Amino acid sequence: APRAENGRVTGLVVQPQGDGAIFRAAGLRPGDVIRGFNGRPIGSAGDAAAFTNQIVPGARISLEIERGASVVPVAIFLSKS
Repeated sequence: APRAENGRVTGLVVQPQGDGAIFRAAGLRPGDVIRGFNGRPIGSAGDAAAFTNQIVPGARISLEIERGASVVPVAIFLSKS
């Protein structure tokens, strides 16, 4: 879900679906905020849409994750199968 501050999108809040195994395997935690992907910040609804378009089999995505007061990098590879 988009996170907005002062009327601006500042990231995407993520939550697991199903049993959350894939979510945890990707290095994500409930409530993490994706602030950027592949070196590009998420600052608008258009940026959020561009990010979701990157989620395809075989994609390699580097994420900038806000987790509490920290910012951590997470790299994921989306399997083709």
